[in-house]
Amino acid sequence: MQSLNVVKNLVSQFDFICANSEQEKRQAYQLRFELLRQSSPNIAYIEQVIDPFDKDSQHILIIERNIGKPIATIRLSGPVSDATSLAALPCHAKEFESKSFISQVLNAGNHLLLSEISSLCIDSGYASDQQSIELITESAYLAAFSVARLRFDDRVLINLPNQEFKRLRARGLRLEHTSHQLGDSQQQLLWLSSENGIIDNSPCYELYQHVLDEIAQQLNYAQVYTNEYIVQEG
Repeated sequence: MQSLNVVKNLVSQFDFICANSEQEKRQAYQLRFELLRQSSPNIAYIEQVIDPFDKDSQHILIIERNIGKPIATIRLSGPVSDATSLAALPCHAKEFESKSFISQVLNAGNHLLLSEISSLCIDSGYASDQQSIELITESAYLAAFSVARLRFDDRVLINLPNQEFKRLRARGLRLEHTSHQLGDSQQQLLWLSSENGIIDNSPCYELYQHVLDEIAQQLNYAQVYTNEYIVQEG
């Protein structure tokens, strides 16, 4: 595949689809299965890559129009609003030192909704160069964030390597650490505010507006701009 070009080319090349039907969800699982079995020979069936978080998550497919198939998928967990529901977040199954942050958010008494972005999978046979991988990665995160914003989730968690955190911050995602210390871990649990998680006029802003509009139309919401209220149609 040739390297991806500027945002306008990506806009004409890809569709961002909320996987609501069982067939569409199966496409997300299939892509995950194909990638995981490359590094895990014990994975032989698609059911082995489906976890308990998939059922209540919103899966998103990035479809390449010319070939008519998904080349990437990502998911957003269902929102939680109290500490008793933490098990619904994928990060709850991992030993993060930042769980105290999550408890503080949910116990703040403000009825905040918390969700988590996870399970990004990109077809390595399609996006083989670094520029393409980075742009598809960014697009997938923006798509999941768009769903969270349209659902009125207040805080969105995401687990990233340190280098990816720095790159996405530079691109305009206002990622914040869930703890004051970075520690020695190469992975960090971070969060975005759905209200101001994308910086206006940042390098990713134009792409974000396109993805947000495309997702909004599928979820039957009016178009959303960063400094405006979200209004549901109908």
